[in-house]
Amino acid sequence: MTGRPITEDDLQAFVDGALGSERHDEVSLFLASNEDAANRVASYRRDAAALRSALGPIAVEAIPSRLNLANIIEAKHPAGKPGFARWRLQPLFFWPSALGRLAFEGL
Repeated sequence: MTGRPITEDDLQAFVDGALGSERHDEVSLFLASNEDAANRVASYRRDAAALRSALGPIAVEAIPSRLNLANIIEAKHPAGKPGFARWRLQPLFFWPSALGRLAFEGL
């Protein structure tokens, strides 16, 4: 046992099945001795099941091509035409390496 208190985040992660085995066991023990928290977790599970039931058919639908990021970028900046988006990404990669080189090699 880690000795950390059980938080609301732990309860949510427990419902989602996102806890490691050790923390899962700790939360299970906590729920066995805490009726209030156990009732909340049961309510969260019912809510999750209702959402899956209501939204499940939508989740398996194909994503419309108008929402595809590559299509959105292409529509705003057609091929062959220099685009702001491509130029804008350059500083993200260029400047850290350039500054690193300056720091390493000196002026």
